[in-house]
Amino acid sequence: MDQASIKALKLFKKQVNKLRSNQDFFKNLSWSLEYRQGRGVVTRFTSRPDDKSIKSALIDLRPFLLEGEPTNFYRVCNLLYRNLSNQQLKEKVKKARKGWSVILERKRKGPVGGIRLKIGPKDILSEENLNTWLYGEYFHLEQDKIKVLEQMNLTPMKGLSFLLFLDLLQRLSVLVFYLEKQVIDNILNES
Repeated sequence: MDQASIKALKLFKKQVNKLRSNQDFFKNLSWSLEYRQGRGVVTRFTSRPDDKSIKSALIDLRPFLLEGEPTNFYRVCNLLYRNLSNQQLKEKVKKARKGWSVILERKRKGPVGGIRLKIGPKDILSEENLNTWLYGEYFHLEQDKIKVLEQMNLTPMKGLSFLLFLDLLQRLSVLVFYLEKQVIDNILNES
């Protein structure tokens, strides 16, 4: 592997360490649905990361999500796959990339975690739910995403949507950690 590729992998690892350091984000999610007179069914969290931990995790996870970033998950997977000769490591890269795609529902529409969100007749896939929260609540607020969150406010779906958003962030983080430990560390230890 050339020096530019090694440098990219070291940058990826550095970003992983930032994400991993936010231990408060990686709490078990615990919730329930309850009926409240006059409000209907609401989602009640008994355990979840606090808002500060969520915002911190989003800042640290965002470079793996954004296409233009050198630490973008797909970009690093492609770099690894092109440059690896070790078939076992290549298979691990392929597995991580496929897992990323499945979790975001890019190629197959099937509820990850068993819950499917809908607004009217429209299914809200995992990646769309992720983007709704990222760009309707946390970053570069977009009016269409804000409107979707406002529509969800009228139903118990907003709490479920937020739960699935947090779960998705944790699942994506696990794949980032997997790629780092199972592939990148092996390469960096050899160089």
